[in-house]
Amino acid sequence: NDHALACLLALNALRVSEACGAELSDLALANGHLAKRAGIDKPISPHSLRHAAITAALDAGCSLRDVQHFARHADPRQTPRYDRARGALDRNPTYIVATYLAGATGAR
Repeated sequence: NDHALACLLALNALRVSEACGAELSDLALANGHLAKRAGIDKPISPHSLRHAAITAALDAGCSLRDVQHFARHADPRQTPRYDRARGALDRNPTYIVATYLAGATGAR
């Protein structure tokens, strides 16, 4: 049960209330792992799993808007707080726009 709940929270960025409202038939356990058996000695809470899922989505390159919807943040100002790499130069929109325009104009 712990593994299923942890996966549900972490992989879906759920709030505790959302996880508690889930149907049991939607949950599964495969090759069970708990935090201690995995060598994780840091306290894990439902919110830390939610935070990790939101941060991972941003780190993976999901758009801020898509992550806002994924996290169900009503206020769009909340989502950027989870973005650890927001100052990374390689994520600067200048590079994305330049690449897009180079592809659109055929320039290399």
